[in-house]
This record gives sequence, C-alpha cells and structure tokens, in this order.
Amino acid sequence: KGVGLWNPTMPGDSAYSNKLADNEGEEPVPPLTDLLEYLITYPHFGISNEGEYRFAYSSASPIGGIVHERAHREYWAAERLVQHGVPTIAPLCVVEYEGLKFQGQPMGAVITLSPGTAPYRISEILFGAAMERGADPGFDAHYDRVRAELGVEGDPGDERVRLDVICKLARQAGKLLHDFSLAELYRYSGDWGNFVYSEEEKHLFLIDLDSVQDIN
Repeated sequence: KGVGLWNPTMPGDSAYSNKLADNEGEEPVPPLTDLLEYLITYPHFGISNEGEYRFAYSSASPIGGIVHERAHREYWAAERLVQHGVPTIAPLCVVEYEGLKFQGQPMGAVITLSPGTAPYRISEILFGAAMERGADPGFDAHYDRVRAELGVEGDPGDERVRLDVICKLARQAGKLLHDFSLAELYRYSGDWGNFVYSEEEKHLFLIDLDSVQDIN
C-alpha cells in the first residue's frame, strides 16, 4: 500500500484502469500528493468521544499513496493480529519516501504478504460479479471454489445459492471481528471490501489495517 496505482482490467479494455488518476493511461501511476477527495466525503458509522452516534469521515489521504504514519500503523496492526492468530495480511516492511510529503507529513509505503492468491474481495459476492455470472470468468472460477469449500451446492446463478454463501461468509466475518477485538484492537470497517477469502487457507482474512487503533 502506498506504491501508486496500477489495476490491469479485462481484455479489450484500456491497458490500465487508474480511475483515481488517469483513466486512459497505459503506465502505472506513482504515489501522488494530490488529495483523494471521495474518501473524505464518504460517511461512515461512528461514535463520538462523548459516546454519541455520529457520522465519521476518513482522514485526508493522497491519491495512490499513504502517509508514513498510517503505513506504519498497518504494519503494527498486522503484526498484532498475526501474534494473536487472527487471519490477516502478514507484515513485511515499511519504507519512508525521501522528499515526498502530503499535507506536511512524510509519505511511505507498507509491504504485506497475502495468505491467498485470489485478487477478489468478498464484496464481489455481496453486490458484485457474483450477480453477473459470465462477466468475469476468473471470478466465476474463484466463486465456484469458494462455494465448494463452504459446502454450498446448486446452480451458481440461483439467488438462493448466493444468499447461502453470503450467510456462511457473514458468520466467518463476524468471528474475525470478534477475534480482532480480543486482540485489543478497534476501528475496523465491516465493509465486505475489507475481507478476502483465501482458497489456500480456506477462510477469510482481514486487509486494510491502516485505520486500526489500540483499544488501550
């Protein structure tokens, strides 16, 4: 995280899909110091210091980049979770860029290792590619393997089958968030884009840890 933007798309589309910076570009985009505007206007559910419900918003961040402090936080959170046996990305290293700053803060990057090779988050099952069978053959194959591992049989295009998969994954996600709390951490989004299913390990794992805090 923090190394820029590069998202190859389906065959026939533009070579790269850097929708946050250059939709038509054919080269990877390095970290920018420009503000990523949509994150600071996207409301989350939150609780104030006074214990009241409120809308909460993400802190400002650069396009394709991350400030060094948040890169370090993701490393630290991953390390804590690994120590407590909670399935997550594994921390490898944190770097700080020379001379690259965002709003006065030094920028950096965090490199983590994944326990799964599939590039799909389970949000694709909740409201994405699983609803459009055939649109992404790579995802279809991944989804079929996930369904088989979860013991869900039937037509993958049947909505009842998809809802059964969602139910089983939701239970796993709930268990992950429970164990996350037992590791004395808090502030993790339950958005399904923050969970990935590892075909190799046969369970969900957590990603996107740069907002995590120590509950103490």
